[in-house]
Amino acid sequence: MTMRATRTKTRDAVALMVLLGTFLVMPPILGVVNQPTTVFGLPTTVVYVFSVWAALIAGTRIIARRADRSGEWDEVRIQSKRPDPEQEVG
Repeated sequence: MTMRATRTKTRDAVALMVLLGTFLVMPPILGVVNQPTTVFGLPTTVVYVFSVWAALIAGTRIIARRADRSGEWDEVRIQSKRPDPEQEVG
C-alpha cells in the first residue's frame, strides 16, 4: 500500500471519529439515554457521556498507533524538525 493510500485512510478514520463523536453527543441521542435510572449509583447520562468519551480516546489511540506503524508520522516529524539554534551558520 502506498503512503498516499495510508494517509487517506488515516484522514478518513479521523474524520469518522469526529463525526461519530458529534453524533453520539447530540441532544436527540442523549435524550434516549436520559432515563431516571442509575448505573453503579451514577445517572445513566453521565455513564453514557464518559463511555463515549473513553471510546473516542481509545479509537483515536488505535488510529495513531496504526499511522505510526505505517511510518506516516515519520514524514511529519522530518518536515517539522527545526534546526538547532546553537548550530547557527555564520
